[in-house]
Amino acid sequence: MPFVSPEFVLFFSIVFPAFFLVPPRYKSHFLLAVSGIFYAYAGIAALVLLSYSVWVDFWLAQHLQKTEDAKWRLRWLWLGVVHNLFWLILLKYPTFFLGLGSLPSNVVILSEIHPVGLSFYTFTKIAYLVDVYWRVLPAVTNPVTFGTFVAFFPNITSGPIERAAHLLPQLQQPLGFDYDRVVSGCRLLLWGGFKKIVIADTLARYVNAVYDTPQAYSGAILACATFFLAFQIYADFSGYTDMARGIARILGIQLFENFRQPYFAQSVTEFWRGWHISLSNWIRELMFVPLSRLLMRRNQRLSPRISGVTAQVIVMALVGLWHGAALTFVVWGLLHGIYLSVEAWFRRPPNKKAEPAWRPLWRMLRTFSFVSLAWIFFRANSLEDAVYILTHLPILTTDNPAGISLFGRIPFLLNFVLIALLMYTDWLERKQPLPDRLAQQALPMRWLVYYGLTCSILGVIILNTTPPPLFIYFAF
Repeated sequence: MPFVSPEFVLFFSIVFPAFFLVPPRYKSHFLLAVSGIFYAYAGIAALVLLSYSVWVDFWLAQHLQKTEDAKWRLRWLWLGVVHNLFWLILLKYPTFFLGLGSLPSNVVILSEIHPVGLSFYTFTKIAYLVDVYWRVLPAVTNPVTFGTFVAFFPNITSGPIERAAHLLPQLQQPLGFDYDRVVSGCRLLLWGGFKKIVIADTLARYVNAVYDTPQAYSGAILACATFFLAFQIYADFSGYTDMARGIARILGIQLFENFRQPYFAQSVTEFWRGWHISLSNWIRELMFVPLSRLLMRRNQRLSPRISGVTAQVIVMALVGLWHGAALTFVVWGLLHGIYLSVEAWFRRPPNKKAEPAWRPLWRMLRTFSFVSLAWIFFRANSLEDAVYILTHLPILTTDNPAGISLFGRIPFLLNFVLIALLMYTDWLERKQPLPDRLAQQALPMRWLVYYGLTCSILGVIILNTTPPPLFIYFAF
């Protein structure tokens, strides 16, 4: 059930008042029930699978908690990790299993289930099992609380990937109505909706038209579409995440901040510290660090630098594969693995001397260029399309002048205005989140912004004659 849909508006308009009328001791039960209804919109089979996997991981966590023998504890952990990855691979990459030959018919039927948010709740449960294994926190003894933690509807389909130590305590304590918190959540929800519907979906019209048939265009048009693509993905993902955080905040739950000015980063390493932060932390803690240590243990001759670089490339290739079973995603991941490895290899101590103002700007432009080139492979429909776009970008002349004004010159120029607005607000948010900054403004200014954002959202929805693009990460 997308947040940007009449169904969700109706759903949340019922959930919001009902949540605060429910007695505190039953709030977790209520959240679990409405999360089940929300997820059932994706299909009853997807809900059954989610319920089954929650019960299995709840049971495994109890064994991890009670077992003292180190070998058995490790076996329970591996059983949980393999079980979660099995379902992830089966449902996300069914062709891998179907390509093995003759399989039972029930396995073939299961491979046709496509639950949204599968990767997000799988990673959430794996991180929980690892935390219980390392005694970071005790296993949850209440299955309702654990089910609510995994299936919490604002972030199950889009992230952020919450850690148990952060979210569980919030779900276990009574939550009452707080006017200031609800208003703050509404501001975040409104701003996220503006980024998703007005900025991302507007840019998507141009990007999709060009990237679906790239051979029909040449350099200048492809360059514009690639430039728009970088901001479309950012506005789409960060906007949808802000909506999830706003909805959760209205209900009294604080979710992780998942984006922090990534396009102002001065290196790809810094970019990943501000892009999909919850996934970046998950990758570093549960993939990169264990793999680099494993490589060093298996080969004593490897230096920490070599093992780190090798692990970086392998991990980012797997991250690319996580996005989809296509060579384009693998190449995207490998490119980022190479970027990160080169930066780690040639990293220098910070220069404390004053430097010219143009150098930070140059590093930001260089980083943005590297990231944008990688986005080509992320978005292209095939490797051939990606290679065509990449090889034709330097050709700045165009054989199709009308392509620049694909939907008219004013809508084309509007894309740049929206991008400038997005980056300006990002610049302001370096010191304080925009919704919090807005709260400090005078009442007339606040309501002027509220009306402006709301009218813009409604205007795009009403004037758009085609179905709005779905949230990009629904596919992942």
